[in-house]
Amino acid sequence: EDKTPKMDRSAMNAAIELEAQMAHADRVIQETNDMRNELEAYIYKMRDDVIDSLRVYIGDADKAKFEAALNDAETWLYDGDGYDTTKSNYAARLGDLKKLGDPVVFRKFEDESRPVAVSALRQKLDDLTAWANSNDEAYAHITDDEKSTVRTQAAKANDWLMDLLDKQSNRAQHEDPAFKTYDIRKRLDEINGVVKPIMNKPKPKPPPKDETKDDAKTAPDAGPASPAADAKTADAKAAADVDMPDASAPASAAADDGKNDVEMADAATDKAQGV
Repeated sequence: EDKTPKMDRSAMNAAIELEAQMAHADRVIQETNDMRNELEAYIYKMRDDVIDSLRVYIGDADKAKFEAALNDAETWLYDGDGYDTTKSNYAARLGDLKKLGDPVVFRKFEDESRPVAVSALRQKLDDLTAWANSNDEAYAHITDDEKSTVRTQAAKANDWLMDLLDKQSNRAQHEDPAFKTYDIRKRLDEINGVVKPIMNKPKPKPPPKDETKDDAKTAPDAGPASPAADAKTADAKAAADVDMPDASAPASAAADDGKNDVEMADAATDKAQGV
């Protein structure tokens, strides 16, 4: 008999619930610590970056304000209520700091990625213009109006880009950019939506061949022979008949020669016998 004590259903459910609560508490503690560490790392990193890689992208007044916020967050984290608080409080404090820091990081990103995006757009516009002005036979099926559409798209985009670059040239690095690299990507998508159907337009298929005409052209001529050909054939046959020797003539001559020889032999015999 099994004497192992058994847990009734209510006690089992209570144990399962307790285990779930403990797992949840462990997860909350871990997530809280992760958020606290993220806030701490952000404070240290941005404090260094605003005097180094981000310095040209933040004005003096904004720098002083940001540094003060970083110092306050550090004090709150180690000496104030932030030493032991909830995940949501750490997240809120980090969010406040990023409101000041993200625009600075964004200016740096745009300043570094802008030349690449501008170069890509310029190359695209040059390629479109060259294609529209090409006399290549491969694009002979593209109409002049369609090529004009491509050429116009390139010209308008180039004017748009030149205007933005002129505006950007008047902005300092610590000011928000006149346009974003996203704007260039969006304009490229718009251009491709117009020009790709034209540039990828397939050539028209050649007309199907008339196989009946081809068969008539290549079939042998089965018509009657010409009179000249018939005459030539008759002449060749007559010549063959004249040149062919009589096969019976030599046999007759040999027979006659043999008969004469016999007669001469008989005469000689009679003479010898005195007949």
